[in-house]
Amino acid sequence: MPDLVALNAELLRDPDAIPGHPLVRSLAQRDPDLGFLCPLVRALVEIENGSCAAATAQAALATSWLVDDSAINRPEDWEAGDNLEVVEIVEHQISADFLGTSIPLRFLSEADLLYCSEEYKDHVTAATLADLLIQKDGLALLKTPNALVDWLIKQAGDPMGEPEGEDEPLCSIRYQLAGIGGVDVAGPALVNGYHEISLEDLNEDYQQRPDDEAFCWLHALTNSQAEQLGLSTASAAPGSPESDTPPPYPSWVAQDDDAEACWLTADQLQQSYALGRRLRNRERPIRLELVCGLDWDPRHDSEQFTEGELEAGGVTFPDGHRPLINIALDPEAGTAPDELRRLRSYLEKLAQAASTGRGG
Repeated sequence: MPDLVALNAELLRDPDAIPGHPLVRSLAQRDPDLGFLCPLVRALVEIENGSCAAATAQAALATSWLVDDSAINRPEDWEAGDNLEVVEIVEHQISADFLGTSIPLRFLSEADLLYCSEEYKDHVTAATLADLLIQKDGLALLKTPNALVDWLIKQAGDPMGEPEGEDEPLCSIRYQLAGIGGVDVAGPALVNGYHEISLEDLNEDYQQRPDDEAFCWLHALTNSQAEQLGLSTASAAPGSPESDTPPPYPSWVAQDDDAEACWLTADQLQQSYALGRRLRNRERPIRLELVCGLDWDPRHDSEQFTEGELEAGGVTFPDGHRPLINIALDPEAGTAPDELRRLRSYLEKLAQAASTGRGG
C-alpha cells in the first residue's frame, strides 16, 4: 500500500518532480481519475498534462487555506474538551460632541474570553486561495507575506466580546481610550468584567464620579493638546487656588461648556466595541495550509480525518483530510518563504486554469 501522505507532501514540496513521477504514473494506470491525490496535487498533475479543467483548478484553490488563529491561546498540552482562552483586540470609535464640534474618540480595546466548547473556532479567520485570487491583484499579494496578512484580516468577522450574561464565553473587556481627534492619548480605561466594572489610568488631577462606572475623556488631554485640537476656550475659568478637592475639569474647560456630556459609560463603550474592527496579534504568523481534502475547513478541523485513517483507508485521498503542509507567513516579512516561492508559478497556472479551463 503506497503512503499517500508522503506522496502528496513530496509532490507539493517539489512540484518540479511531478512530470514523469514513477509512483504517480503507476497509480494513475489503476485510477485514471487520480483519486489518490489531494485536489491541489491532482490539479498540478493535470496542469503538467495540459488537461486541467476549470472545475479541477477551482477545487484545488478552494482547498488551499490562509488561516489566522492568532487570537486563540492554545497551549501545547491542550486537548479537545479543555477550556480555551481567546484574546480579541478591537479598534473602535465614538463621535463626541463638544463646543459644537464632533470629536472622534479612538479606542483600542481587548476582550479576554474563556470557552469550554468548540465555539472558540468562531475567532478563526480563514479564506482560501480561491477567495484571494478572485480579487483584483490577488496573485500579486502572494509575493509578500505582509500583504497577505493585511488582506486576510479584512476577512475577519465582527467583534464577538460581550461582557454580559451567564452564557459561554465568560468575558471581560478593557476599553482603552487611545486617541482624541487624531491626538494620541494614554487612557483612561474602563474594565467591564464578570458582573464588575472598574476604572484604570485615571487622571488624579480631576474629580471622578463616585459610582466609578464612567470616565471623562476631557481628563485625558493636556493643555497643549487641547489647544492643538482647538478645544481650549477663551472663556475658560482661571486656575483656582490650591484646594484639597481636585477640580472636576481642566482649567481650559469653560464653566458653560457641556462637559457633563463628555462622560462615557460602559454601555456606550460596548455599543461602540460591537461596531468596531477586529485586529490581530501581528507578532504571530498566519499559515498557508496545503494538501488537504476537498471538504476540510479550519473552523471544523476536529471533525476531519487523521493521517492514520488515511493510511488505512485505501488508495483514495479522503475529502476531509487535514493539511499535510503548513507554511508560516511572517506578517512583517517583505519576501515569501522558499516553499511559497517554489509554488507561486504553479498557483498562477492554477488561477489561469480556473478562469479559462486550460492547463499547461
